[in-house]
Amino acid sequence: TGAFVRDLGGKGGGPGEYTQVNGIARHPSGDLYVWDAGGGRVNRYRADGSYVTTWRSPFTGWFTQNQLFADAAGRLLMWLPIMTNPDNSLERQDSYVRL
Repeated sequence: TGAFVRDLGGKGGGPGEYTQVNGIARHPSGDLYVWDAGGGRVNRYRADGSYVTTWRSPFTGWFTQNQLFADAAGRLLMWLPIMTNPDNSLERQDSYVRL
């Protein structure tokens, strides 16, 4: 359990807003990244919740779990299940976005 700290952004299509959150990652710098798969973008916020910037994500669509991670080197990792087999089983594909 934990205590509520703050809101980040809000629903919408403008800067710092999102339509479908599919991942939240904490960067080693303390910044927070929110992947808006519905809007096809990633929003960056300072640790205090203030909005910094948005950039386009190469991936859009509906995903079912937190699939955004930050590593110690400062890279963001988006894990994307890609259906490539005739039986619709998933095959792992990793895509890296350098900050």
